[in-house]
Order: sequence, then C-alpha cells, then structure tokens
Amino acid sequence: MSANLQGCNFSGMKLKKISFERANLTDANFAGATLESISFHDALLKNANFQKASIRHSGFSKAEVPESIVV
Repeated sequence: MSANLQGCNFSGMKLKKISFERANLTDANFAGATLESISFHDALLKNANFQKASIRHSGFSKAEVPESIVV
C-alpha cells in the first residue's frame, strides 16, 4: 500500500485528476462526492461508501472493493 487514508471523509467533495493508486481507503467515505478522472488502481476500498457519488472517467483496475457500498 502506498498511502494510508483509512477512514478519511471525502463526502460531498469535488475531486478531479487524483491518484489513489495503491492507497488504503478502507472505510473511506465518498458519499455524494463528485469524482472525475480518479485512479483507484490497486487500491484497497474495503467498506468504502460511494452512495450517491458521481463517478466519471475513473478507473478501478485491480482495486479490492469487498463490502463497499455503491448505490
């Protein structure tokens, strides 16, 4: 893992052109966030919350997303 961002709250934020590659985002909250051109390549997204997030042009290749909420 690269960066430890476990439990970080990104809810409602507008994020653009950010790399979360190999980051630990366990329990991170992206609810209602606008995510554009984000790389989650090889990231750990266990229990991450993406409820009502707008996700465009973003990649999740090799990301681990067990028990994440995406609605």
